[in-house]
Amino acid sequence: MILIKKIKEQLKKFNWLYAVFRETLALKEQRNSMWKNAVELSQKKNMVQGSLLDYKRLMCRQRMSYNEYEAYQLWNLKDEDRKKYLSEREFQCVYRKTVTVGVAKCFDNKLMTHLRYGNFMRRAWICPSLSSFDTFCRFVSSYDCVFKPLKGSLGSGVFLVKKDEVADEKVLYEKCIKYGLIVEECVKSCKELEEFHPQSLNTIRVITMSKGGKFSVVSSLLRIGVGNSIVDNGAVGGILAPIDSDTGIIMDHGRDKVGNVFIQHPDSGKTIKGFVIPHWHKVIDACKEMVSVIPETVFAGWDLCVLDDGEIEMIEVNSCPNIMGSQITHGCGFKPRIQAIGKEVLGCDPLHLISIWSKPYTNYSEYTHYRKHAGNLNLLLKEYVDCLAKSKG
Repeated sequence: MILIKKIKEQLKKFNWLYAVFRETLALKEQRNSMWKNAVELSQKKNMVQGSLLDYKRLMCRQRMSYNEYEAYQLWNLKDEDRKKYLSEREFQCVYRKTVTVGVAKCFDNKLMTHLRYGNFMRRAWICPSLSSFDTFCRFVSSYDCVFKPLKGSLGSGVFLVKKDEVADEKVLYEKCIKYGLIVEECVKSCKELEEFHPQSLNTIRVITMSKGGKFSVVSSLLRIGVGNSIVDNGAVGGILAPIDSDTGIIMDHGRDKVGNVFIQHPDSGKTIKGFVIPHWHKVIDACKEMVSVIPETVFAGWDLCVLDDGEIEMIEVNSCPNIMGSQITHGCGFKPRIQAIGKEVLGCDPLHLISIWSKPYTNYSEYTHYRKHAGNLNLLLKEYVDCLAKSKG
């Protein structure tokens, strides 16, 4: 352990070598964790298709998780088709080597997102940790509110409280401060999208790649909630449907992340395939404008809502968007598409960055230090307060 620490300290002086060192350790840890998880899941689910030996080959070659192996039904595919699928861990590796700390801070912290993208987020909001109790009471009594963690993803920790259903403002206020929640006015999507599932805000996820003024859409999805859920994320059972990025037409039936197919929405009965997203050209135009706010942005996953007046409301932006939903719904691997777009937009094949020997675009030491402290609530608040003061000064 002492030797490893000494090696680590020496390598920190060389950004590229330190990146290789960290990637090597991470890859070893990933493989051990994925294999352990695969064995446990296969025993629990009584594996009837594919095999652990077959899965292990993909795990070693493509960093594929067991859940991805099942979701894509990779045992049915030939090797040439398997290789087209991009695993979440491969995509995360590419993202880590292209993102700058400035972009990560803005995308990961919802307060910073509101500060930088306020022109695209017209709903009212407050941060209880930076607001008085009286201000909080006035806000929750004026709006139906959505409560979200300052830093979070996949719909985790999100809940809704209607203005006439607040039982105890003090308890709710203290909960917001304790868990670092931001409170936003509820937004309603346009009538056409709301008809799918009125309980949730049915959003559009657009994954983009950009650099130096060049812009391209990697994937577009419609996300729809089910049952009593107020969120539409696929991770919590939502239905995902592929959108043609040129026309805004849903190209196929909906699917959830375990492979169930939905011709119609199970609650509303509304047909999914063939539906045309209203004001699609505005959705794409909004993405182009949002990318230009922070020109260093390379990959981004924009969650957008079409309002009744035809305007586009940005719900949030994801720093490392999930590629699994895109590949499930489009029914194909996205490696060839990302490679083609990368050569056009970035001037290189971004998947070369998966190699542990590839050089990161940004200061890797700075980025890993940021990630280590990224979940600290006090730092998230301080970061926002400092940037707000700077923007006003």
